[in-house]
Amino acid sequence: MTNRIDEMLRECERELGASLAAIEKTEKALKVSFPEDYIAVMTASNGIEGFVGKEYLAVFSVEEKIGGYSEISYDEYAEGVAIFANNGGGEGFGIVTSINPPEYICVPLGAWHKEDVIVLGHSFLEFLETISTGDYI
Repeated sequence: MTNRIDEMLRECERELGASLAAIEKTEKALKVSFPEDYIAVMTASNGIEGFVGKEYLAVFSVEEKIGGYSEISYDEYAEGVAIFANNGGGEGFGIVTSINPPEYICVPLGAWHKEDVIVLGHSFLEFLETISTGDYI
């Protein structure tokens, strides 16, 4: 995890990091490959909760992601999307892992379609910088 990401998460509560084995198990269960920057964050903090600038962020542990789609309805665009967090206010944050570079996105929790997607960045740092302003929705 970079110093800038660590600095942006300084106000958040963070759990102990995930093992690479736990991350690989989740990738296999979700049929995705997480980007390296996301893996670096999760090996440092397997669960993050608090404010990043103006926005509340709750990053799920890698274990919480398994089966996470059971409560989310989506169209075929969602294949290769891993919802990894939410803002506590009805929006979910995901990673489109099926493209390179991956996209960090915001979608409404519940039913969503491709036209609902807001791209927040192409790295975990860009994602944090975008949500920290609170002006992405």
